[in-house]
Amino acid sequence: MLPLIKEMGIEENSGINETQLRAIMEVYFSNVIMQRLINDIGKNTFRLPDDIDEINFIESQLSEFIKGTVSDAITGLGIDFQEISDERAREVVDGVYLTAYTILENLAEEGEE
Repeated sequence: MLPLIKEMGIEENSGINETQLRAIMEVYFSNVIMQRLINDIGKNTFRLPDDIDEINFIESQLSEFIKGTVSDAITGLGIDFQEISDERAREVVDGVYLTAYTILENLAEEGEE
């Protein structure tokens, strides 16, 4: 069983309610977006500062932004997680990813100046 599910108090044989499923999906979507951004950084799409403390700060802020934006996007779409489609999930992930990508890109450009 996934650690996140255990932390939420869900037993293996019990069902997952709508609130728990929403929390799982929010964490999953946020992780997918963050990993896509890390992949972009690895492909040198962005040049981050050399200061590790500044990089950690950017990562922390970006992670919190992504989590909040994913939650807002899910609320705004009024998604029923019992019947979420792949297309709907992709809409949320792609929309938040593009916003976060733009922010990271702007931060990288500011650091170059």
